[in-house]
Amino acid sequence: MIKIGDFMKIYLVRHPQTFRNEDSRPTGWEDTQYTTRGWREFDKIVGFFSKNKKIKQIFSSDLPRVLKLAKEISKNTSSEMHITKRLREMNFKQTKPEKEFETHKEFENRIERFIKKYDSLLKEDSVIVSHAGVIRELIKDIVNKKELKETTNCPRNKIFVIERHKNEDKLKKLEL
Repeated sequence: MIKIGDFMKIYLVRHPQTFRNEDSRPTGWEDTQYTTRGWREFDKIVGFFSKNKKIKQIFSSDLPRVLKLAKEISKNTSSEMHITKRLREMNFKQTKPEKEFETHKEFENRIERFIKKYDSLLKEDSVIVSHAGVIRELIKDIVNKKELKETTNCPRNKIFVIERHKNEDKLKKLEL
């Protein structure tokens, strides 16, 4: 289990629905645009965080479908932005660039490297905007493996919150 700050929350947000998501196609590192439903989800997520002025840090994948949302949350919360390739979705063998696909172990290692690199910043209320696979790995690494089963689908109408009080981590789901 990775150790993070004593009294804080980490909000885990999946990017809004895209056309590839709507068609149930894996996206990996490929670019895709929000659907009409995705733009409604975008507005709900931004609205939720606009009311939370305790957010100090936003961490985001560098892929456009995520970065667009993270920048808007940062703007509305006056939070510091951290953009990193380490929060990208796993690049699947059937997605482009095909020569750069990852094994699941390489993907897991990349997420662990993110946590280790930014551990010192994850001591204040933070938002991590990313992808379903990344969210599952973060929950597994920060909370514990048994919590992972509850989050398999990472639905877009929920925000996962890891709350730390002293040495106890709790995983909550907030409905949007």
